[in-house]
Amino acid sequence: MIRNLRRNFMMVTMTLMLVTFGSFLLVNHLYNTYWLKLETADMLDLIADSGYFLYCTDSDVEQTIKNITEGVSPIVGIVVDSSGDIISRKVIGGTRNLVIPDSIIKKVLDADDMTYQIDRYIYSRRTLENSNTLIVIMDTSVDDNIDKKIIGTVIIIICGILALALITFYLSGYVTEPAREALLREKRFISDASHELKTPLGGISINAQALKSSEPDNLYIKNILTESDRMGRLIERLLILSKFDEGEISPKKKISLSSLVTEMSLTYESVVFEKGLAYSYNIDEGIFINGNEDEIRQLMAILIDNAVKNTEDKGGIDIECFSSNGEAVIKISNTGIGIAEDDLPNVFERFYTSDTSRSNRSFGLGLAIAKAITETHKGKISVKSVPDENTVFTVHFKTV
Repeated sequence: MIRNLRRNFMMVTMTLMLVTFGSFLLVNHLYNTYWLKLETADMLDLIADSGYFLYCTDSDVEQTIKNITEGVSPIVGIVVDSSGDIISRKVIGGTRNLVIPDSIIKKVLDADDMTYQIDRYIYSRRTLENSNTLIVIMDTSVDDNIDKKIIGTVIIIICGILALALITFYLSGYVTEPAREALLREKRFISDASHELKTPLGGISINAQALKSSEPDNLYIKNILTESDRMGRLIERLLILSKFDEGEISPKKKISLSSLVTEMSLTYESVVFEKGLAYSYNIDEGIFINGNEDEIRQLMAILIDNAVKNTEDKGGIDIECFSSNGEAVIKISNTGIGIAEDDLPNVFERFYTSDTSRSNRSFGLGLAIAKAITETHKGKISVKSVPDENTVFTVHFKTV
């Protein structure tokens, strides 16, 4: 439970931090990109106003403004006449064969005076005295530093995620510590109280048995014995849960699940027969798991007993055991009123009983124990139910 709490805390915190961190990076990127475009447009305006593309050779242009253009994409200066034909074209920067598509040049000529970007191109446009047009344009997609920027950003994000994960994991211990201590106190109380109750309850039961021998028909004595037995079973189940809570690991070995399921199915055959229920079991041979025989027997007893108690007259119980995709699967289904949809998420919770279970004076611990046994065997247990039709409990184990 504490492990799940820490994991959930980490997931929530990491999600919140990643969303915040990612939003900050995105906003920062958009902000920097916006101002970079404006600065690039200002630079192109400066180059266009200088007239270098009109009067100087390529070498002169590069020598004069190399400090402005150093480290940026190639800049192209294009002079176009009134008919849209290119008169001259010069390039400064690292790539001498950069070609600006005719479609882009046409869009630049048709654009209004407030526009400075078309697609990935940033430009500055000037109308010359002879009705020609000077276009100073840059393709921002061929920035030589773009790969380094992307790699650097990815590294920063990965480092940030790792740092957040470590910090969150460290802090989760402090956040969940009060819950861990409260849970430990609760488990310790249940364990201690259960052990302390065994002795006086045993004395009550012994004295009631003695009284019954002298007054066998006394109703009050019978009630004492009945309730003592019920309390004894409750304490026994609390101690079982306490064992699982304290992490006691029972010895496990390769066991035949087929044999155990068959054994428990046969054990309950007479009980089912006396209740007048239809009973069938279909168990495949040769299914083995790594587990504890006593605990698997207890698991089967809980599930079959639960099916018997919740199957109405003339109903039926069906038990299956088979292997599928490397897993051993046990299915125990019974007809009856089923489990309400609102109750399904809670049936494996401790002391949770539905209205129908309360009529059977259920403790609400059997299915919690079944879940604990399944989890200690690294398995999964689930339930599906259709009200007024049937209920199916399914257990999955890894086969060996």
